Formats: sequence, C-alpha cells, structure tokens
Amino acid sequence: MRLFIGLRLSETSRDEVIRYINSAREESQGFKWSHPEQLHFTLKFLGEVETEKIAGLIKALETAAMGIKPFKLRLGETGSFPERGIPRILWIGLSSAQKDLEMLAENVEVVCTNLGFPAEKRPFKPHLTIARAKDGQGDLLKVPNIRATWQSITLVSGFSLIESRLRPQGPVYQVVKEFWFQ
Repeated sequence: MRLFIGLRLSETSRDEVIRYINSAREESQGFKWSHPEQLHFTLKFLGEVETEKIAGLIKALETAAMGIKPFKLRLGETGSFPERGIPRILWIGLSSAQKDLEMLAENVEVVCTNLGFPAEKRPFKPHLTIARAKDGQGDLLKVPNIRATWQSITLVSGFSLIESRLRPQGPVYQVVKEFWFQ
C-alpha cells in the first residue's frame, strides 16, 4: 500500500479553499487543481508499505498521538515549489509557526524512523497543495489573488494514516486509520 500520514482541513477551511480554487480554475488553464477530497497537510510520506508492517505502524502512530492536545491552525501564506524557476506546485501554508503541529510532526517522524522508514532530510514545511502545473504550462501570473487572505480556522483533533491509490485522473485517498488526540 502507498501510504502517508496527514491532517485534513475543517469543513469551513476546506470550503474556503474550494471557493478560491473554483475561481482560480477559470482563469488558470495551465494548472491541475486539487479536488476537495485531496486537500490535506502531509506530516510524513511513507511510500509503499508492506501489508504485514501496517499493524506495527498503527501501534506506533497511536504512541505519536499521545500527549498531544487538540490545536488550531489558520491558513496563511501562499507560494509555489520550486521557489526559483517555473512553478510546478502551488500551495497554501500557515499563518504563523505552529509549535503543536511541529511537535506532532516530530513525534510522527521519530516513531516512523524507529520502524525503519527513511528519515526526512528536509525541514518540515507544512503546506496544502492546491494545484500542480500541467507539463510546465502553469503561469503563476495568471493565478488570481494568489496572496489570498484566509479567514477560517481548523481545529486539529487528530491525524490520519491514508492510502494513496494512483489513477490516471489523479490520486484517490482512502483513510486507513484515524488517530485522535486525548
């Protein structure tokens, strides 16, 4: 199974992002915009995981959730990857540093590396992917109001282990297990 660990948006935040995507889609033909069910913050991408390792992974992620209290996130800055050159990915970040989110990401990283998953080499940069350029065609200048101001807040009360099934029309996500904070 191809797996990652992620946070989903509150319905209010998701609806706000969807409204932006719907308005931007009309003017920005060079991007493939994310579907509502694809919107998430990735804590850790695991890649292909053998079925027999999933039970141990679930137990480890239950440990990662311990001691974490629910916390709030506000969408903030927007940007693109790569930072230089032609943008391939458009994203939304957070309004400020999120100590609770960083602690959660660190907990997840530790339990996953202890299970033998490769350690992440890059620093954790929480972002919500909203669009991908189609074969280098994306023109950031044609994306309306990319510096949008986000109003809603997401209450994070847990995270999910998610399977990603790749399809020609885009990935399909299925929650394998949810982990709730105490």
